Amino acid sequence: MKKKIEEFLKRAHGMDKLSQHLYYVAIAIFVFSLFSKSTLLKSSSLVLLFISMFRSFSSKHYKRTQENLKYTKYYNRIIARVKVFFLNIRHFKTYKYAVCKNCNQQLRIPRKKGEVTVTCPRCRNRFDIKS
Repeated sequence: MKKKIEEFLKRAHGMDKLSQHLYYVAIAIFVFSLFSKSTLLKSSSLVLLFISMFRSFSSKHYKRTQENLKYTKYYNRIIARVKVFFLNIRHFKTYKYAVCKNCNQQLRIPRKKGEVTVTCPRCRNRFDIKS
């Protein structure tokens, strides 16, 4: 029995970023459901927890990796936009921050220069932006 469990765990995909985030959201929803006493929230947290564990113990590495790559692509895009939002608030008078649509690189542009053509240093994508 011990060997079967060891073999099963060797084939398991493991916790990736998508599985971790599903797990954290499931725990947060469950804690919130304890205060609201909603069975819908409790059942949805259990479903998310089940999906997270299923992904972690799955032996289909290629499918789980492709799912994780898609998730991290969108996750990184959202995180880059949020960081730029707060940078724009912090440096409102001197600089404007933008995100390259191609590679999510943060770009700093001086204020009050009008319409500027910006070239991304990472991917060489060119686009116009108002500073």
